[in-house]
Amino acid sequence: MERVQFQKEYPLNNVSRTALWRAISMPNGLSEWFCDSVVVDRDTYVFTWKGFQQKATLIAKQEDEYIRFQWEEDKATKLFFEMSIAHLELTGMVGLVVKDITEADDIDDSIVLWDSMMERLKRRLGLN
Repeated sequence: MERVQFQKEYPLNNVSRTALWRAISMPNGLSEWFCDSVVVDRDTYVFTWKGFQQKATLIAKQEDEYIRFQWEEDKATKLFFEMSIAHLELTGMVGLVVKDITEADDIDDSIVLWDSMMERLKRRLGLN
């Protein structure tokens, strides 16, 4: 099945860019909302969810702006997974823009998963 990239924007009212950056870029921040645990060895990140592990390589990072990974199974492609902090023009809020990869038939399920993770992130940041 073909893997495709999709993007979703999440407004985060009154969030500190610094707190958001820590939540998306640091292992302890990621393990509070994105996964159960993260082990980092240089540019290799091992994310764990309920015993399932997935490896990714950090391919780009701009502090307080974005972090970009490539999942191990996508190494032969140009596909990547990214979380970036954005100033949302329409609302003036800070937001998180997610670019992720999924099977072409699973985009709706992936968005539901991200919506759920964003609720956990908002709680962790004290927004809910």
